[in-house]
Amino acid sequence: MSIPGCYCVRCREGRVHEGAIIPPPVAPPILSESDPRIVIDPKPLTEGTKHDGDKIRTDRGGGVMKGITETVTLGEIIDWLERLPPEDEVVFDFCRASPSGIDSSRGDYAELALKYSFEQTATVRDVLQWCKGAVGATFSGYKGGDYTMTRDTQVWVDQWGQWTGTAIYSMDHDYGQAVIGTKRVR
Repeated sequence: MSIPGCYCVRCREGRVHEGAIIPPPVAPPILSESDPRIVIDPKPLTEGTKHDGDKIRTDRGGGVMKGITETVTLGEIIDWLERLPPEDEVVFDFCRASPSGIDSSRGDYAELALKYSFEQTATVRDVLQWCKGAVGATFSGYKGGDYTMTRDTQVWVDQWGQWTGTAIYSMDHDYGQAVIGTKRVR
């Protein structure tokens, strides 16, 4: 005979109970958006970025927000690069492309885009120099206009005059190589 409240296989199947009584599993509480333990962060990415050692993750997926809606800022890239050995190579996570410069983004002229190359390589020192040089600098937009960049300026990945909506979603450092993770978001 099964025992009410026991969660062993025999009792759940209605067979004769043997052994110790096993309590039913406790389900996690169902939380609502009004629960103080739930944090929905609609702030700019600079305040929502997760740092983990030599890694920066920008996935903002908690609460009702879905996926990445922004990319990293110029200041976040600079802060990350300053912690790395200057002679290490920097690559993107696609086809071993390497950063080749920084310019105004075609998606939003007031934002920046790291350009890429398949023929040349860049070191942490190179990319850090480009990024630091962009802070306070004025860039011309693709169709005109001048835009002054700050540490809070968002940085995408694209060639001059192109817009693919490719965001930087992670920055890792493994085996002497700085890897910039990308994801198409727009």
